[in-house]
Amino acid sequence: MTVLTGDYVTNSRSPLDQVPRVLAGLEGPTYAILGNHDHHVGARDVRERVERMGYPVLQNQHTVVRVKGADLSVIGIDDGRTRHDDVAQALKGVETRSKLVLAHTPPTFDKLPDDGLLCLSGHTHGGQVLL
Repeated sequence: MTVLTGDYVTNSRSPLDQVPRVLAGLEGPTYAILGNHDHHVGARDVRERVERMGYPVLQNQHTVVRVKGADLSVIGIDDGRTRHDDVAQALKGVETRSKLVLAHTPPTFDKLPDDGLLCLSGHTHGGQVLL
């Protein structure tokens, strides 16, 4: 599985046309969320480009994927820096025991329930993992 944690563009729309070239060819299930830069330059356009490649963009929503015979909820929380995050909405209806949260900004982790989930974040442009 591949996860994409946002900021596909910078402070302008110019890199938008490069998104398909850069993200092409990812194998396995791939899920994406948006970052603050994506919202600043046009979240709808960024989402459209990413989804056109077959990669679902989860904005305060979740999906279930089967991994090695077990269900895994992939929960996408929209960017908190631009105040588009809604943790309650993203978690609504999650029933699986195994949960992977994608949250662009690391502080979103502090808003999550303490029930053994894994949270992967972007924003720091170097990556961050919190258990």
